Amino acid sequence: MSAETINETINVCKYLGQEKSISTVDGEVVLSDIKPDILSVVRVSNKVCISKIEVEEDRINISGTVNIGVIYIADDENNSQRGVSCELPFNELINFPGVNSNSIIRVKYSAGNTEYKVTNGRKVSIKVPVLFQVRAYNNCDISIIKGI
Repeated sequence: MSAETINETINVCKYLGQEKSISTVDGEVVLSDIKPDILSVVRVSNKVCISKIEVEEDRINISGTVNIGVIYIADDENNSQRGVSCELPFNELINFPGVNSNSIIRVKYSAGNTEYKVTNGRKVSIKVPVLFQVRAYNNCDISIIKGI
């Protein structure tokens, strides 16, 4: 007497793990010729924008920009407040064993405190630490016995 099994294939996500990476994005904000010089900086704000996530064998490449806004007191007769903005590009490569082009990737990111220094009356040097937390999953098919 032989026994037959009835199998059903289901698709599940296998958790591969989590990786963390900190990248320091730095650059300069330069005033245009029509704006007055910087007397002092009032506030510097940042916003991280991810534009592309590429997954290769055992690594993840994250590209984007940090949008910087600087509010400053101008060196003019009224000491008025002015603003200037710029984008600082970044490209972060994270080694992640087990990922491939079919993996499902979840990225959380946050920017730390912006460090700035007025290098002269026309430039502000900026450094922003950006924390990336990446989780990866792989799809896999599992066969289960539904009946005998």
